[in-house]
Amino acid sequence: MTRDGKLTALKSHVVYDSGAFPGAPMLPGCLLVGGYYKCENLDIQGYEVLTNKVSVGALRAPGAHNVTFAIESHMDMMARELGLDPIEVRLKNAVEEGDPLPSGQPYPRIGLKQCLEAIAESVDALFMGMPTGDTKAILEHNAPSVVVSDGSVHPGVDPATGEPLDIISAFQMADDPDPERRLSLAMHACPGQGSCAGMFTYNTMQTFIAVLGMEPLHMVAPASDDARRVKEFPDEVVGYLADAVAAGLRPRDIVTPASLRNAMAVTLAMGGSTN
Repeated sequence: MTRDGKLTALKSHVVYDSGAFPGAPMLPGCLLVGGYYKCENLDIQGYEVLTNKVSVGALRAPGAHNVTFAIESHMDMMARELGLDPIEVRLKNAVEEGDPLPSGQPYPRIGLKQCLEAIAESVDALFMGMPTGDTKAILEHNAPSVVVSDGSVHPGVDPATGEPLDIISAFQMADDPDPERRLSLAMHACPGQGSCAGMFTYNTMQTFIAVLGMEPLHMVAPASDDARRVKEFPDEVVGYLADAVAAGLRPRDIVTPASLRNAMAVTLAMGGSTN
């Protein structure tokens, strides 16, 4: 990268552990690691390695998060080293419609620059979306903050049997030969608002963030329509924020290597989503 923030070359060695059988997302990983930013000189080598492990598959965006973490971390580090604004560095180099992918194919219409510009115009834009993204933004800005989840949905009731239902019940009955039975289960498994009533992606994120120290533990489990979320939690959050400001306590004082280890251990113990 030049002193004014222009990328000149990118060299990447991408290795995916595929387990016992082939099928790792090596190709999209190689395309993406060199595909976010304009760069005339690319040296990207990708490897899919078979190992004595159980093979795994991606639920969403196969291969993307691995290489995205790598390239975005380097963009941040280079911008910091050069004393440049990381958003401005990204805007200077971001790909646009017609720019080539590492494969040589031209990009179709892509809104990367528009997204970056929207973020640059409003700090609030950094605090919307999935809770892990919110927490990352909070740690970047390092201002006193508290994360609050919106809670999970209540389990439902099977109208035919009176037994409790949840989203797992619907998964388990997906191959039921009776289409009316499948529809009934799907309609009654999640009867209200909130995140999935199980240890899936969203609830795993909230548990991780709470053990990390950025969300009050007692605010994770109550359902989305629990009255405490309206009558009690808002005042409590204000109190926590006031205490943090008075004590000069910032997110990076709370999120430490020890708290990260604790959060990882709890996530593993609870068998949460690997997403």
